[in-house]
Amino acid sequence: MTVISSELDLFWEWTRFQESHPDFLRKYNRLKEQFHGKQMEMYRREKNRFFETVLTSEAYQSFVQQIDRTKGGSDGE
Repeated sequence: MTVISSELDLFWEWTRFQESHPDFLRKYNRLKEQFHGKQMEMYRREKNRFFETVLTSEAYQSFVQQIDRTKGGSDGE
């Protein structure tokens, strides 16, 4: 749970992104399956790489810009 409009209020964006980009969701689920039962540190390292790739992808950047336009600006005002 996060406070609406707080610095951490971004989980809903990730959920909506996955819903509209199921290919990224499938890749994330494969990553989790690949590391099931393995060392947590290895999983976290690969998960961080995955998120870095997604968050810098053209698809995610376009998605965020679209959300910003619907919110009326990048700061939500």
